[in-house]
Formats: sequence, structure tokens, C-alpha cells
Amino acid sequence: MLDNLEPHRLYSVDLDCKDSIGRSYTYHLGFLTQPVNYQKYGVEILNINISDITDKSAKITWSTKRAVECILCCPIFCYDDEINPSHNHQVKLPNLKPDTEYWVQILVKGNEGVSDVFNFRTLKVMDKADLK
Repeated sequence: MLDNLEPHRLYSVDLDCKDSIGRSYTYHLGFLTQPVNYQKYGVEILNINISDITDKSAKITWSTKRAVECILCCPIFCYDDEINPSHNHQVKLPNLKPDTEYWVQILVKGNEGVSDVFNFRTLKVMDKADLK
């Protein structure tokens, strides 16, 4: 259990693990604590789509019923949608690691809304042995 976490903050934890045959690996876990007094559906976040996933990038799109500014959070950074309030939003996540699971969560600025957490995995890099 993690105590004394601050609201509306991105946290990252690395867990050292062993699989059933004793191999060691590190599992990276990222999460975002909820804002204080947020309204989950004050501004509903709709049509969340994770697409164009490669070994190094992914595209996230979503819409809102009214024009708002949003923040997309994931384990490596938060992207602040500062351009203009909009109904349709799109973020490309670059510089991702191959064969890695990531999560994203979308926040509407002003604590007016927050999405559920969505997970995706980047593609594995194929080497010559995989092609045989």
C-alpha cells in the first residue's frame, strides 16, 4: 500500500520481479491519482481510440461534447492540449519502447472530467529469427 500520495499527480513505480522459472525482470507501473473533488463525467470524454501502434509510437484520439482543453497522461509524460478548446482531440506518443505496456488517462482541464485508464502494448521489434 502506498500512503501519503498527492492528488492529481503522476507516479511511477518499478517492481523487481521473478517469473516461475526464476528469471528476474522489472515491471514498470505508472498511475495518476485523482484530482480533489473531480466530477468523473462533468464533461464526458467519448470515443477514446488507441491506434497506429508501432514499436515506437501510438496515436490517441478522443472527443468531448463541448469544446474543452484536455491533458493526456501516461507513464512517460503528460501532454497538455494548450492549442485551443476543441471537440476532437489527438495526441501522438513518440519515443516509446518496443514490446512495452503503457497506460493513458485523459483529464479535462479545470477538473471537469476524467477518463478511465486505458492500456496498450507497443509492437515487438521483429528480428531475423522471428521471420523464419
